Amino acid sequence: MTVVARKKRAGAPGRRAAVPGRRAGAPRRRAVHPAWQGRPGPGLRLAKAVALAVVVLLVLFPVWTVVATSLAEPGEVVANGGWVVWPDGITFGAYAEILDGGIVTRSCGST
Repeated sequence: MTVVARKKRAGAPGRRAAVPGRRAGAPRRRAVHPAWQGRPGPGLRLAKAVALAVVVLLVLFPVWTVVATSLAEPGEVVANGGWVVWPDGITFGAYAEILDGGIVTRSCGST
């Protein structure tokens, strides 16, 4: 019989090995974790969600204004001081002007 087989036979089936320092039948203690590894309470989770939403809006708002300004009519852009949050009318004239065969299309062709 090998050493591994003897060790398997020595323990009772279905029983765990005794943990040093713990009485048999004593309830298990929960592991103590540092504060940063614990689950945050509902207030802190809500604060994190609000902070994340604010950061996402701060990042996406400039992107949205660039897209909205590019789709707005030129008169509306001038009337609003150079940028538009929500365009009244949508036009693709700015994109047609850029792609009409000017510097942008030539530079895209040379790269």
